[in-house]
Amino acid sequence: METKPTGCYFRLSIIAGLFIMMNMPGMVRAAESAEHSAALPVAAEPGAIPPPGEEVISSEDEEVEFNNAFLSSQPIDVSRFAKGNPVPAGKHYVMVVLNERAMGKHEIAFQENPAEPLRAIPCLSVKQLIDMGIDTDKIAMTGENTGACTPLKTLIAGASWKMDMNEQRFLLNVPQALLKEMRPDEVPEALWDEGINAAFASYNMNYYRSSYNNNKSDSAWLGVDGGLNLLGWRLRVRGDVNYATENGTTFDSANLYVEHDVAALKSQLRIGEVYSSSAFFDAFPLRGVTLSSDTRMLPDSLNSFRPVIRGVAESNAKIIISQAGTKIHEVTVPPGEFAIEDYHPISSSDALDVTIQEADGRIRNMTVPFNGGGQLLYPGVSIYSLSVGEYNNSNGGNKPVIGQGTWQYGLNNYLSLYSGAEYMPDYYSMIAGVALNTRIGAVSLDLTHSSLSAEDGKHQGQSLGISYNSFVAATDTSVNISAYRYSTKEYYNLGEAVDYLAQNDWRDMDDRLKSRVQLNISQSLNEGWGSFYSSAMFSQYWRSGRNEESYQLGYSNSVGRVGYSVSVNRYYTEEGDKDDQIYLSLSIPLGDNSSESRPLFNYLNMNMTRGSDKNSNLSASASGYNEEADVYYGVNAGYSNGGQSDDRMESVGGNATWNTRYGSWGSNVSADTQDNRQISFSGNGGILIHGGGVTFGRTISNDAPVALIEAKGAEGAQATGDKSTRINEAGYAYVSTLSPYRFNDVGIDPSKMEKDTELKETMVKVVPRAGAITRVTFGTDERRSVFFRLKTQTGKNIPLGAEVFNEKGEPVGTVGQGNRAFTRGIEPSGKLSVKWGDAPQEQCQVEYTLPSLSEREIKQETLSLDNVICH
Repeated sequence: METKPTGCYFRLSIIAGLFIMMNMPGMVRAAESAEHSAALPVAAEPGAIPPPGEEVISSEDEEVEFNNAFLSSQPIDVSRFAKGNPVPAGKHYVMVVLNERAMGKHEIAFQENPAEPLRAIPCLSVKQLIDMGIDTDKIAMTGENTGACTPLKTLIAGASWKMDMNEQRFLLNVPQALLKEMRPDEVPEALWDEGINAAFASYNMNYYRSSYNNNKSDSAWLGVDGGLNLLGWRLRVRGDVNYATENGTTFDSANLYVEHDVAALKSQLRIGEVYSSSAFFDAFPLRGVTLSSDTRMLPDSLNSFRPVIRGVAESNAKIIISQAGTKIHEVTVPPGEFAIEDYHPISSSDALDVTIQEADGRIRNMTVPFNGGGQLLYPGVSIYSLSVGEYNNSNGGNKPVIGQGTWQYGLNNYLSLYSGAEYMPDYYSMIAGVALNTRIGAVSLDLTHSSLSAEDGKHQGQSLGISYNSFVAATDTSVNISAYRYSTKEYYNLGEAVDYLAQNDWRDMDDRLKSRVQLNISQSLNEGWGSFYSSAMFSQYWRSGRNEESYQLGYSNSVGRVGYSVSVNRYYTEEGDKDDQIYLSLSIPLGDNSSESRPLFNYLNMNMTRGSDKNSNLSASASGYNEEADVYYGVNAGYSNGGQSDDRMESVGGNATWNTRYGSWGSNVSADTQDNRQISFSGNGGILIHGGGVTFGRTISNDAPVALIEAKGAEGAQATGDKSTRINEAGYAYVSTLSPYRFNDVGIDPSKMEKDTELKETMVKVVPRAGAITRVTFGTDERRSVFFRLKTQTGKNIPLGAEVFNEKGEPVGTVGQGNRAFTRGIEPSGKLSVKWGDAPQEQCQVEYTLPSLSEREIKQETLSLDNVICH
């Protein structure tokens, strides 16, 4: 039978809480009395020293002696605590700390100890030892039944243990030689949680209406992710619905696949409509199978980045991010500088195409380089990817069967090798490369050869790729240079080859890239001097010979609490025209940090943009946040001058975002003196369907793990770090921001809890697998709680620490200071026994009848009864 933190060890922990609670008012909200909770401690990350408890009070060797006069002027029998907080026999679900390294929560069985009934002893199975990271091949077993629960000392000679009942931690120490070899930051595979069977749907929507030049235009986008987790397999689907006044409604199902992680290979298996997974070939849509390494399964010491999308919006603008021809994100931003990082790329090697659509219909495009870091790997680490299936061309046309394979290997501290190949009928390509770790940075060099056989003959070409990445710690300088030069006109990548074979006339196809150079530099200056960044991109194309160029240079700093930045941008259009922009911004915090009153607006932002066409834009915006309602809002005003009197324009606008337990909702509006109007609505959220019902909340990513929080009776309690995620009336909420294959803290804050419910813990550690839906159960006690202020017939005080029992002899509370007893789970009327010893004069009885209260009052408040006689 699984034991709960009640009985002797529970009563001892309650005493400390009662010291504090004696001074609380008569009506006490349990949600504000965290001292009642037997909260589970946050154990140390692997390799770290676990957090100290009040005292390790139960072990196989410790024995303590209490001075019973310390608790009261009257004697009280504390002999039962002489051997610490007793460990009762049964199963305990506790955090295991092995040699000062947290190993997750395990169910540990404790057997009766005939020699010492109050001190049960742990027994473990060999499987449990393996799960904890102990090399059982090195253990000399004294018995043959390795699957049975065996006393610890029988399994491991020299092992010692301590059980901290208050903190619910099992501290185990074994000889270091018996531990499996693991890196300090490695999370044992045995802790990876597959999760429960459940389904989810997640949506992201944006509606945009604009009116300019007497033209009205509506557009809408709805992106839906859905999934079903069943027996470790994960079914995933993604679909997009687009609407535009000009084109009507279109539907695109980009992905429908099942996946499963393959822990033995540190890999992910996907079957269905997927994208090829390669670090150095362009991603392509595939209907087939992929098996590729998942570096998230590796320790942090052995790993990816995505660039922040930065730009300047001159009005309430719609931002569309695409990669490999697929839209991956859309959002509306207010005027000014923006930075977007909450998107999900489908490839780590394809550039990001960003479209900025202003409120007056103007469209600007830019390309953001995306290289998922250098190709250097930790020595001995190997990464691979395999993709086989039919080319999934959404536009129809040629759909050949394609195979792709890549391999990377860290040879030593200075050298990594990588190679790969792609094949389809009438086409193949091969790549070989090397990555060097030098004193001045990481350099990679690769050569790709392609061969295409078509009706007009064979086309063979080569592509040379060079990249350089460096971070100089002494000067805090980051440099990234990537150069891709297609050395011959006959080089075709796989996507181009598919199109060529389908049309067989390259003159009717888009221009092919000849060369591209990308440069990014960021530099932090000395303290107080700010930082600057610069970037440049230069591209050439074969057929037209046209060039594309873009340059950016920016600087930011602050004076006191006021921040400012300046940037200079230059773009060359396809026609060769030059477009320069100068951007200035100021950010001024409003209100005093030391003031208790919060201003309506928190920040005032001022922006100025001037272009080479003499067009200038001035804007000012104020933004604020209502913490109680979890609402972000802002207003803005702007002025633009195109250099001509009739080009002058004033504008006003506003925006708001409301975060709720059902998702986030937002709106943007703007209008100007040239009769341009814009309004947009956006929303995102998720639905999780599980055995306990349906739970609404934040968006859920197809690949990100989810923690389903179960805390019965804790309605209103917030998820730690997210005010809009609250426990619903059924006792559920979910958190969708977990990291796979890593320790994650999942906690709830009881300060907003709407009921008089006791939480047994407020923080739990979990290690979910990718895409898993992990159930995290928080123990609660919803039984009614009551305070009694007792007094004896003779007027004597009842000793601190005296125990309270119901008529069945079950412990229901403890007496604290001032004769005040806290009880939970008593009947509406009856008799209680108060004991501080075995003698008749060390006991008294209380007869009581609780007042009639509504169900709501009973659940929300702790009742307090004064002047109760204990006979």
